[in-house]
Amino acid sequence: MSDNISKPRDILPDPTAEKGGAAKTPEDLTKEVIFKVLGDFAHELRNPLNAVYGYSQLLSQMEDGAMPPEKVRDYAETINSGVRQALQVCERVLANAVEDVPEVQTKPVDVGNLVEEVIEMLGNIAEQKEIDLRATVQANFPKVETDPLLLRQYLLNVVGNALKCTPPKGAVEIRANLSAEGDAMIIVVQDTGPGIPTAILSQLQMGREIIRSVPEQIGFGRGLRISQELAEKLGATLELYTDPAGGAVCVLRQPIAKGGGKSSATGDTKKKRGPPLDALAR
Repeated sequence: MSDNISKPRDILPDPTAEKGGAAKTPEDLTKEVIFKVLGDFAHELRNPLNAVYGYSQLLSQMEDGAMPPEKVRDYAETINSGVRQALQVCERVLANAVEDVPEVQTKPVDVGNLVEEVIEMLGNIAEQKEIDLRATVQANFPKVETDPLLLRQYLLNVVGNALKCTPPKGAVEIRANLSAEGDAMIIVVQDTGPGIPTAILSQLQMGREIIRSVPEQIGFGRGLRISQELAEKLGATLELYTDPAGGAVCVLRQPIAKGGGKSSATGDTKKKRGPPLDALAR
């Protein structure tokens, strides 16, 4: 795990950086900050809106009676979740801009339910590529004091990247567990794609934006950098590396208080069944 990121980096423009051989002006820096904020905002809206678009398109193409009512209800609930996520992102940005409110707003969160929401929102992408998208949540996982909006944003980014980079008929797995000491929540996202190139990891470590100019870099851009920032806001560490057997691995570790209420998620949450991830990776 020598090529990893153990701590998120600050990516705001460096005032000492040069542009075209000359020091950047205050106007240049202001533009960079504005473009970054707008770009990040658009990126975070795109994730849930993709789910809304995908599932609404499926519903619009179905003939009357061609889909069981319970399936229609599932799709409608996923669309609702996507709209709610987009609205919450907008509300948080507006609140931070005009009111004196905390950037991070924590409450007891059922991690199992939150992971299931993410799987449902991204399930259409997985189905289109025939990817086995699955999650395993430790039994009797306690409710965790965290920011549900930021944690959901993090998972949408990381799992979304994994789905982009994983070839058809591959697998993406989410695993949520407590540390052995019970003082940290650990969420691992692992895929059977090509892994994260060393050059990309190096650029992320230096806080640089990834320019996706070649096919090998698809999926390694703004999303991973935003994921680092979200992890930092949550008070968590984020480790990124390529598994020796292949595939990218993202490990979020957030300190938590021991004890707490019990979650309703007491076992596996799966989008669909398939062979174990390690078997697919071989």
